[in-house]
Amino acid sequence: MNNKVQSKYLVNKNYYFMLGDNKNNSLDSRYWGLIPYDHIVGKPLFIWLSISKN
Repeated sequence: MNNKVQSKYLVNKNYYFMLGDNKNNSLDSRYWGLIPYDHIVGKPLFIWLSISKN
């Protein structure tokens, strides 16, 4: 951020990191930034990794 390495970053509530399916060549949140919930259209097809036991 501002050409400085950050060790911590606080994400606002209801903002999401959207990752593309081609990690080396995707325009996703690494390019756009975090996305507010009300801008997300559609639903995921599956959850690839979930840390929650539920």
